Amino acid sequence: MDGLGIAASLGELRGVLESGTIRSVYEPEAGLFVLHVAASPTFRVLIAPRGAAIHRTQLELPNPPTPSSFVMLLRKHLRGGRVKGITQKGWDRVVELAIERRDGRFARRYRLIAELVGVRGNLLLIEGDTVIGSSRADPRNPVGKTYQAIAHQSKIDPAAVTPRDLENVVTAADVRRALARTIDGMGRDTADDVVLRAETAGAGLLPDRVWREIRRVVEHVSEPDPHYDPVAGRAAFYPLPEPAEAVTSFSDALDRVHESLDGSEEILRGDKTLRTALLRELAKRSRTADKLRAWLGKADGLERLRREADLLMMHHREISRGVHDVTLRDPEAGEDVVVSLDPSLGAIENAQRRYTRIKRLRRGIPQVSRRLARLEHELAVIEEAIAAVDNGIPLPESAGPFLPASSTPRAPVASSDGRRYSFDGYEILVGRSAADNDRLLRVAEPDDLWMHVRGHAGSHVIVRRKTREEIPLYVQRHAAGLAGHFSKARGECRVHIAVTKVRYVRKPKGAPAGLVIIENEDTLTVAPKAPEETSRS
Repeated sequence: MDGLGIAASLGELRGVLESGTIRSVYEPEAGLFVLHVAASPTFRVLIAPRGAAIHRTQLELPNPPTPSSFVMLLRKHLRGGRVKGITQKGWDRVVELAIERRDGRFARRYRLIAELVGVRGNLLLIEGDTVIGSSRADPRNPVGKTYQAIAHQSKIDPAAVTPRDLENVVTAADVRRALARTIDGMGRDTADDVVLRAETAGAGLLPDRVWREIRRVVEHVSEPDPHYDPVAGRAAFYPLPEPAEAVTSFSDALDRVHESLDGSEEILRGDKTLRTALLRELAKRSRTADKLRAWLGKADGLERLRREADLLMMHHREISRGVHDVTLRDPEAGEDVVVSLDPSLGAIENAQRRYTRIKRLRRGIPQVSRRLARLEHELAVIEEAIAAVDNGIPLPESAGPFLPASSTPRAPVASSDGRRYSFDGYEILVGRSAADNDRLLRVAEPDDLWMHVRGHAGSHVIVRRKTREEIPLYVQRHAAGLAGHFSKARGECRVHIAVTKVRYVRKPKGAPAGLVIIENEDTLTVAPKAPEETSRS
């Protein structure tokens, strides 16, 4: 959920939650919390900080027999407390519940703050201004210290945006990404929908059309027209084209999204291995891509639907209400066509239903096709990343969005057991093992050079930077020769070596020893050289 979606969800939730009494708190899955609230009637609130979700739920989620220590803390302080208010900070993905609980003659006031920001999301219990507990350890908000809110991003209020504000946005190379970065509370999915509708809206300048679609979305925040897309497993508080379908409430659509995860998605956990995480991302996108292809296959029947609708209109005087099918002569093709009917409708109504279906399919085809193309690109990137993991080589930069984010700072390392060489006064470090490759990365400075052979397993090579001046190219080439020698490509005549600064090399959470992801790399093509061929003091 983006900030706009959270606002729409709170609109449904606020009226029933405020003045309700918290009866219980439980944690069906790690990082997923449910508040059982006594109101009229009793209901449940699902809060998933790392899943960026909050909504009223009708799902029967299990209450584990052994609660976590944080759940025990929430029960101690909140059970029996009355919800006095629920607020969102602007369009940010931060929601605050104000709760008051009687303790004898005194009233204790708490704030339950849900930071719904994805993998770094958190649920914090605050008394006064002091953090007394949180769902995960956060250096920004340690227990016992004053709560420090997430910094607000300076973006344009979607309710106040003008076409002039959008003139530079719509000329960007990636309009959707630019829109999400510019408009407060708008995520990539909402930006995709806005741009698609604007591009197909017809007359008018593109900034004006985008502006109108943003206003339409903002209006649906307070007056939702919720839809659920079973193919993409996605909910929206505004209309979506087919294959999406209208549902009774936004919370119902969000419940369906949660159910579609089959209980195995574990989107709230970050403790899986890198390969498992990538395989999970691959499987999820493969399922969605298969559904999209199947839907597009059904959309191929547009011509058949148009033909049937035209025939029904042409022969409507001959067709009686109450029949289940009818055989009609198609003068254009010179053949008989069997047309299925809804017996409760007349011929014209059956034709109009087909015309409506055609219109919805035509609106949906561009979006589904674009979504499928994006998924197929992502599948190729993830498969490349899995192959890199299997072969022990650096991951491509494009794999970054599909990797679990690490929230654990790297521990300082005093020294390394790696090989050490010198060339013209420059120190060159070469890892002896996968674990040693990790240690080298930790002891290196951000502006040191990092090297690794492309397409093969091998040692990491670090070239220490002596001064602020760039490391000479001839030194880089000698170090690259070492990287080629200490790799499985040492027998080749020429090897390609990836080169970048250490600041652009990072260790994904859960990655096996020696595996990294790199950005902004250059390539040096050199002959592998043994240490005795490169050492020079």
